[in-house]
Amino acid sequence: MIELFLPPVAEVARALAASGFAHFPSCLAAPVARALGHTTRPLPEERVVCGVPGASWLEQGVPLTHALAALLVRGDLLGYFATALGVGAWSETPEFWTSRFGVGEYIDEHCDARGSVQFLICLEAPPGACGGAVSFGVHSALGRVQLSPGDGLLFRASRIVHATEPLRASETAPQPELLVAVGRYFTNA
Repeated sequence: MIELFLPPVAEVARALAASGFAHFPSCLAAPVARALGHTTRPLPEERVVCGVPGASWLEQGVPLTHALAALLVRGDLLGYFATALGVGAWSETPEFWTSRFGVGEYIDEHCDARGSVQFLICLEAPPGACGGAVSFGVHSALGRVQLSPGDGLLFRASRIVHATEPLRASETAPQPELLVAVGRYFTNA
């Protein structure tokens, strides 16, 4: 079983109540995150394009039979999320996908139309100088998080404005890539 390193649930509940998101630094060992990212390479991908120029990225659906989905749907993790959110039960089957960003690609500010909460795990990330941070609130008013492989974020994606910053090439990373796995979970609350 893949080991997860999760902060105390009370700490996560406080962060969710205060800002709508909680950062989980190194919740997954970086080599394990990168290995999981590698297993997604063969999955079919689709380019997602938003109405904003440049807001584009590659997305891959992750089937429930994939190792990444198996990690994101573990009973101990779902119980941890339920406790942090103060909910009793999940109402639908979760959805899983990856988002892969290259130079100039990003997600513009938005709230998701579906889901109660999302858990994101960074599988691959370039150096921080390349951008790609996840921001919360209009114009990052609630904060921003520069992810490293193995970092996680739990956030109320349908209630909090969120975005990613455009990815930029640098001298040390001329072709940077950011890859995140996303689980969308549903509650009746």
